[in-house]
Amino acid sequence: MESIKGFMTGDKLCLSVENLNEFYQLIELAQTQLQDLNSTLTRLKTYEIEIAFSKGR
Repeated sequence: MESIKGFMTGDKLCLSVENLNEFYQLIELAQTQLQDLNSTLTRLKTYEIEIAFSKGR
């Protein structure tokens, strides 16, 4: 694990970041997964089930 470089200025913590591109890629992945989940939830909320009863087999 790499050491974190940072400092305090007043009430703010400032950190040096080297893997920001990976961080943004993870945000994009999370957004895509969230959109997929929302789509599935919408389909579940509007799902209609049909039951047919009949005599015999």
